Amino acid sequence: MPVRGLRRVRADEGALSGLARRQVRPQRRRGRSRKGWKELVRHAPKCLEMVDDPRQLIGEPGILPVDEIERGEPRHAADELAVDLHAVEYSQRLDGPLGPPLPSFPVVSTLPDARSALGRLARRRPVRLARKASAASGVPFLVVGGAVRDALLGLAAGDVDLVVPREGAVPFANALARLGGSRALAIGQAPRRILHVPLGASSVDVWETDGDPADDLLRRDFTVNALGLAFPGGRLVAPDGALDDLVARRLRLPRAGVLLEDPLRVVRAARFLARLPGFRLDPAALPELRRAARRLGNVAPERRLSELDAILAAGPLSAALALARLEAWGALEALLPGIPQGARRRGIRLVGAAGADASAPLLRTLLLSPAGPAPAAAALETLRASRRDRRLAETLVGLPRPPRAPGRNDAVLLLRRSAPFSREAVAFLAVAQGAAGRAVALEAERLLAVRGALPRLLRPRRPVDALDVADFLGVSGSALGVALARLDEALATGAIRGRREALAFLAGTGSAARRRAGSVTRSV
Repeated sequence: MPVRGLRRVRADEGALSGLARRQVRPQRRRGRSRKGWKELVRHAPKCLEMVDDPRQLIGEPGILPVDEIERGEPRHAADELAVDLHAVEYSQRLDGPLGPPLPSFPVVSTLPDARSALGRLARRRPVRLARKASAASGVPFLVVGGAVRDALLGLAAGDVDLVVPREGAVPFANALARLGGSRALAIGQAPRRILHVPLGASSVDVWETDGDPADDLLRRDFTVNALGLAFPGGRLVAPDGALDDLVARRLRLPRAGVLLEDPLRVVRAARFLARLPGFRLDPAALPELRRAARRLGNVAPERRLSELDAILAAGPLSAALALARLEAWGALEALLPGIPQGARRRGIRLVGAAGADASAPLLRTLLLSPAGPAPAAAALETLRASRRDRRLAETLVGLPRPPRAPGRNDAVLLLRRSAPFSREAVAFLAVAQGAAGRAVALEAERLLAVRGALPRLLRPRRPVDALDVADFLGVSGSALGVALARLDEALATGAIRGRREALAFLAGTGSAARRRAGSVTRSV
């Protein structure tokens, strides 16, 4: 919610009932209000903080204890958030000195207060529902991984992963699904089965583990991802040195050989370094990382493609930074099989130059495009990309180079010949084809700015129908298709108008259509 959009929140019961439905209507001048707010806020002198429960707007500002967040909520006897950084399990300190951030990122602020940060995590709806499910099923659980790390760093919240004992995983997931009005879906096979629970706009992954869920943290890739918040009790669980690594913004291995167990963690390391502000790799991890990178080609192609897409989904700048690191580590060759080194490096530059709204398939196509159509298609085939993604790359990489001074007709032909990927083609040429590509992309954007322009260009209204064209030319089959395609192009570019001009155009192109259809038939 923009700060300027909030004046004050009414303190009466009517406003609070609206807040409980998560529909905040800020009071505005002149008696107007704007509908549709989805976030709740606490007003402070110099900041606005997102909160999840309307009762936090009542009384003194500050963080409510966990046991006061949901009145009437079933809770355990020890259900109170307690973060003791000096207990046996957590001997680390959160107020240590910070290392200098990487030059690519702005200066990183100090970590937020641990108790407040974990309190906000405990108040998130998925965690609240998980606590209720734990109370109903009697199964303890652990919030693990990125959710705890990002909460302590003060970063935007993402999805929540939970670890529960194997014998209680199904009852816990079913109880959580009932509270969220959904059903638990089993993904994968034991011993690493995941129970996926949709919760409206978000979801929770419940991981099964044998023994104490806290032991699962030692199998994580880096110490900053091996943090857990255990319930009941709301206690922070961290391996030795993890909080020091979090303060120092350092990716350190929890034990030797963790990258060799799953070489795909090399790709995750590059993604974490690009996404987490100011983080750097522990130098002691680099030798093992390079050894694991050489084994990356043994990982299943589907998993390699999934991690590559996760990097590209982070946005062009972050993706370019992560890909450059992978190239330096010798890991990018396994993610782009058959693509020469020079083409990979040019592709990284194209990814970094793409627009902020570029999709992962478009960025992947830009990354592969310098190698040419055939190597790009072979790489996607090796990685077992979807048919649509392969077709997208084939269409965009195979586009002809636009003329130096393109006009409206060139833009129309681009949109038609790249369908159904017309909009992706505009973004692709703006990056991959230099000044001429930017010029034709600009012309195409002007055409697309008109509402409904693309459907009219792709399917212009014909002044003569297909049967009349067939009778007029005396053709059928592929020859008729060629003639209709040429007619549609002429109508879309405005070269002809009306029935008389259309028939004259067809009369001049009928023989050419027959010759082209014959050549197509022979090639097939």
